[in-house]
Amino acid sequence: MGNNQKSALDDDLFEEFKNLYFDDYEYLAIEKIVKEKNKKDFLNEKIENPTFEYPLLESFDFKTREKGFENLKQKVNKNKNPVVRLAYTKRIDEMLIQIQMLKASKLSDDLKFSECSKLVYGDPKPEIFEYDKRVVKIATHEAFDSKDSKRIKAAEKLQNLLGDLSYDKSIEEKLNLLPKPSKDTGKILNSIEIKSVFEKAVEEMNLKNWSVKIDTTGILTNLNANQETKTINIPTDKNLRNREAPTTKKNVLALIAHELGTHARRRENGEKSKLKLLGLGLDRFLKGEEGLASFAYQQIQGAKNFAGFGSHFSVSIGVGLDGKKRDFRKVFEILKLYFLTSIEPDIDRLKQAENLAWNTCARCFRGTTCKTPGALFTKGHIYSEGNINIYKLIASGSKEIERFIIGKYDPINKNHIQILDRLRII
Repeated sequence: MGNNQKSALDDDLFEEFKNLYFDDYEYLAIEKIVKEKNKKDFLNEKIENPTFEYPLLESFDFKTREKGFENLKQKVNKNKNPVVRLAYTKRIDEMLIQIQMLKASKLSDDLKFSECSKLVYGDPKPEIFEYDKRVVKIATHEAFDSKDSKRIKAAEKLQNLLGDLSYDKSIEEKLNLLPKPSKDTGKILNSIEIKSVFEKAVEEMNLKNWSVKIDTTGILTNLNANQETKTINIPTDKNLRNREAPTTKKNVLALIAHELGTHARRRENGEKSKLKLLGLGLDRFLKGEEGLASFAYQQIQGAKNFAGFGSHFSVSIGVGLDGKKRDFRKVFEILKLYFLTSIEPDIDRLKQAENLAWNTCARCFRGTTCKTPGALFTKGHIYSEGNINIYKLIASGSKEIERFIIGKYDPINKNHIQILDRLRII
């Protein structure tokens, strides 16, 4: 795979695009101290909704970046290959919308921000919201059967807030596609052991110039792979112990399948292909990218549900797929009740439910003032939808499976398929 060759069709464009490229969500990082203070005041009901700050937006040069993309677009128009022109024009237009979205965030213009977000990431699909309702309904039924008074009370409140939870039963058929989870009784690996497993994977996948490092600052709480620096960062043993998922060999291999087997390999193969743009992605590729990454993870770890339920459900009820647009507080209260309903009895159940609900809402409302009903960062819905799309595509026996990791594109996007086919990237 990769169509390795000395000269790509976009050699004259890619480096310039790469220098201008940015990830919108990185600039929507919430200032940590402000976030923690807001969380405390919010949970103590001193404030109705949080007020976040996004300090990285202050360093974003809107004019220079905008002008850079516009100039590149003119250069793209002179490229001799019409397919290359199409691929770059669509991607640049998407990046320009993201700039407008960040600008709206800086100006606290929630409606404009939400409009731009939907142009980039789309709206959550009603048919997947049917699956969300199924998950919630099962949780409420299990709570009523548990004879746990606290869970039952939360389930009753949840039903009162959401109303009718009936769902389309045809969604049940898709669940048969999921690999069943098995009990993971493996030994918990420490940071050094995890580093060794990742280093072996890097070597086996022939990922050039990648390195594996253990965080020495003590700040990192989640393992991550940085595609720009080609670095896998592993938290300290202390922070690893605070993870929700224990770092057994099975869990680490699932993370490798997600981070390296999907994200890193697609980046590497894309930059080696006829169209280097595949290294950073065709327009709106992320749904396919995250769908594949979560699929790869689930093949090792197993799964009870499709990926990304919490975010998809939050965005869906936030934008009002059930007929009621909601702000941060209203989405939080529903999520908190869901987690109280679904979490098994524990001394810290309320705290755990509040933390899960808060973290989910913070991701889905970042970039907004959190106060405008229906205005969200809608990226959260793509994980669930992308995951389901990949299962359906594989179940159909599509030949597209053969080039899943050729680069960063969405395997169910017909425009992407046409671009690859016309350029004979296989």
